[in-house]
Amino acid sequence: MVDYPETSRLAWVERDLAKVPLLIAASGPKVMRLAARYCRRGGAAVGAEPTRIAQVIDTIREERVRAGRDMSDFTVCAYLSVVPDEDRSLARSLASGNVASFARFSACTGR
Repeated sequence: MVDYPETSRLAWVERDLAKVPLLIAASGPKVMRLAARYCRRGGAAVGAEPTRIAQVIDTIREERVRAGRDMSDFTVCAYLSVVPDEDRSLARSLASGNVASFARFSACTGR
């Protein structure tokens, strides 16, 4: 390595410290179930179609029930590409890379 610290140390935090809120962004059911079980927030990277968002919420709710937890302390987020501009062509151009990346994951269902 070109640059590295002269000394390094690892220290464990005290167990009684407040837990850091963790958010997992997911596009598939396996990771959504992990988020539901171990996190306080879950981000759905599945686009904006209402039926897909509903599937995410159902998957998370089912896993929370399996884990003996309810939805009252869990927040569901949605990752959406939004580029507001009066010039629709420019907005589409600016969003194209991000949209292409998200579209890949939206096709994971095979449809």
